[in-house]
Amino acid sequence: MNSPREVLVDSTFLLPTLGIRVSQVSESDMKELAKLRSKAKLFCIYQSLVEVMGKVGREWPTLPEENVLETVEGGLRSLLESGVYTWICPSTKALVEAAKMRTSGHKDMIDNMLYSTATDLGMLLLSIDVELVKFLEENHYSTERIVNIKRLHSLM
Repeated sequence: MNSPREVLVDSTFLLPTLGIRVSQVSESDMKELAKLRSKAKLFCIYQSLVEVMGKVGREWPTLPEENVLETVEGGLRSLLESGVYTWICPSTKALVEAAKMRTSGHKDMIDNMLYSTATDLGMLLLSIDVELVKFLEENHYSTERIVNIKRLHSLM
């Protein structure tokens, strides 16, 4: 029996769980990700919580008032306590690489940490971040580990 593929999940795919709509991530994408859980072990870095909570804070005033607090709290419980995701910290090596990426011009440190952690641990990185991919290609980093939902499905 094959062991499940290890997939590091970009923050973009965590936001719908907190009630934040992401135009590039459809409901069918989220359903597909849920189906793939039997074939993939999903990981998140703790630093992604900073990113998603910042987005929640910015979006909160625009969300329908009814049950916002319950939605966010339930979403956080799901992300942190359900066991769907394994939460990890980047290694020192990954953090140093993320800093190098920053000095090379990619300003989003969370994305840098996601990429460097996935690379360091030999994981796939589920991401739809075209700016990250563009930066990686322009700076001669490999993009073979970056997958969207469709590609992830085909690899399973």
